[in-house]
Amino acid sequence: MLRSVNAITTQKAHHLGEYISENVDNNISMNLSLLYDIIKPLDQIDFIFKNIQFSLAQISGIHPDDIGLSIIYTTDRGKDWQWVHTKNIENDLPLEVLVNNKLTTVKNIIDSNVDLLFFPDKRIAITKKKYFSSKRDQPYNSVGSILCKDINIIDQKQLLPLRAILSISTYGKQLCEYDDLDSIRKIQYLILPTFEQRLKLELAFYFINNHMIKKSTQ
Repeated sequence: MLRSVNAITTQKAHHLGEYISENVDNNISMNLSLLYDIIKPLDQIDFIFKNIQFSLAQISGIHPDDIGLSIIYTTDRGKDWQWVHTKNIENDLPLEVLVNNKLTTVKNIIDSNVDLLFFPDKRIAITKKKYFSSKRDQPYNSVGSILCKDINIIDQKQLLPLRAILSISTYGKQLCEYDDLDSIRKIQYLILPTFEQRLKLELAFYFINNHMIKKSTQ
């Protein structure tokens, strides 16, 4: 069932990506602004975040309030990153530090050739210089997990300059242990792919409103 939902969402994201890439330099109908108001991508992203929290809580036993999520994006091939949405996460690190400090997981995934970095134990990530503790980590001595997923909306012409990074952080308890292969597989191959496709759709609508519609009105 999840595979079917995934396939449908992937197809929709693909078609939407093609539409955007074909019209990114053209004026766009203002009817899309009405569509944006109806779809409300930020509300949808918040709803997706809640469902990610619920799904991870079911696997790990962590309270949803102790699972923080954020998503950032850029429309300039890796430059000029911006916040899209956060939930239960302390943004005590300026975005400039998050995307430029080589000790953060986000910076590591920006510079790497992989689309996923998952450390069940943040403390190990710290020793590998792939995690930078936040103020919220301090009461828990950095006990928890960190996961960053690179999200791209790819169209056949590869013209769409939209890249996002999803971060999932837990506080006080890990999502799983390193040797819990069953939980790791569920997180990486069941939960993430399903919600990633939904996020691609909402990010595409977010892009339409914040760049294409606004550009056409200037």
